[in-house]
Amino acid sequence: MQLDLITVGRISVDLFAEQMYTSFSQPQTFHKSIGGSPTNVAVAAAKLGHKSAIVTKVGIDPLGQYVLNKLSEFGVNTDFVKVAESGLTPVVLASQDPPEDPKIIFHRQPQAPDTQLTLNDLDTETLLAAKIFWVSACALSNGETAKSAITWLKERGRKQESIIDLDYRPSFWPSADAARAAAQEAISMCTIAIGNIAECQVALGISDPQEAATELISVGFELRS
Repeated sequence: MQLDLITVGRISVDLFAEQMYTSFSQPQTFHKSIGGSPTNVAVAAAKLGHKSAIVTKVGIDPLGQYVLNKLSEFGVNTDFVKVAESGLTPVVLASQDPPEDPKIIFHRQPQAPDTQLTLNDLDTETLLAAKIFWVSACALSNGETAKSAITWLKERGRKQESIIDLDYRPSFWPSADAARAAAQEAISMCTIAIGNIAECQVALGISDPQEAATELISVGFELRS
């Protein structure tokens, strides 16, 4: 199977507050959909007409089926979305307070389904044939998924395009130093890095945009228009 894009990492049911400038402590109503950085990327690519898939796991609960239904509705290949042996599908609440910087609460059990990916969840032929292989840094934080994601990047052999999304969520990590170590290992096996200034600060210890770009270019990345 040849796919335009494969993403790896977290998936959740997202409950996004419909009221602007309203905190969690106030009455709110929520819109339900799916989320997680690699999920959003796979959905966006599918909406643009590309063949995309996500490698992840959901819980055996009804929300897991909801996630599968929404992925199919959006046109994302679900061949690599498995049901974990334990753990509930994560739920994320987001409050638009303010809209440009939503407040987010993650409800994830210690062994969330998307941390349980094994090497058998993605075959080598599909991995190598994909035009783009996209790994979320959050996938490197714990569980079997962290080991599997690094192994898949090694198998790719820095094949274009192998992307590390520097997606940083403090609650996923024991420390910023642990997040930096994992990000730098992944960076050494990727061709493109995506992240904002705060995420570059964690991954590289650099907060200046130009210096961060220069550092990434020095380890073999390229700027693309």
